[in-house]
Amino acid sequence: MEAIKSIGGELVAAMDPHDSVGILDIYAPKCEFFTKPEPFERFLRDNVIDYLVVCTPNYLHESYVQMGLRNYCNVICEKPLVVNPKNLSYLQGLEKEHNRRVYPILQMRYTALDSILADNNTDAHPQIRINYHTYRGPWYDYSWKMDKAKSGGLAMNIGIHLFDLAIKSFGYVKDIDVVHVNARHLMGTLFLENADVQFDLSLNEQKINRSILIDAKEIQINTGFDNLHIECYTDIIAGNGLRIEDAKPALDLCWRIENE
Repeated sequence: MEAIKSIGGELVAAMDPHDSVGILDIYAPKCEFFTKPEPFERFLRDNVIDYLVVCTPNYLHESYVQMGLRNYCNVICEKPLVVNPKNLSYLQGLEKEHNRRVYPILQMRYTALDSILADNNTDAHPQIRINYHTYRGPWYDYSWKMDKAKSGGLAMNIGIHLFDLAIKSFGYVKDIDVVHVNARHLMGTLFLENADVQFDLSLNEQKINRSILIDAKEIQINTGFDNLHIECYTDIIAGNGLRIEDAKPALDLCWRIENE
């Protein structure tokens, strides 16, 4: 909502099954509001809407992207674009059929990390380590995020931004070695075209540690990521923005980690 407001957009309608959404008054006090998808879709059909923004739980992303395209909206979708990457081709077909575009949000691409990684790379084939240690309380075990069929697993729920950045910076995935995987902890190594990337993602750690090490040189990634959505949205309305095919490599990787 902050990004929509910042780029001069108007939030004209919102849908949420929960009605505790008084925050709408801050950003769009005249916004139409729906708690069910059917009347919301009728609103889309009866009005000219430029963009539908999808911020639902992961397993609902695909159906709402389809809803937007069917009703001739461009669609901005939070990660992951889909839980199962085999369904991407269907969305690409809908894009062509309705002459609209889907814009996945992968905001880590809008950081300076890719240039930092390049500047700190003194090796032709560096050894990279990604740490993402944080904590989620007992509520997490009862949420949709714990259900792999709904979230895609920890790789898609937490790791996808970092994996996308690694692939963008160091090339395609040659092989994967997964040492440990469950709903709260993921560990292994990606063998990329131009680097080996160890990863350790955990939701069990009381001490937050989000860092990338390049040949043992540490780069903290805890701060410095404000306003990334504004940059993403600015890029989209300027006629740029990422495409479905940009999101596919990291989605394929996360699917392999969780299911193979």
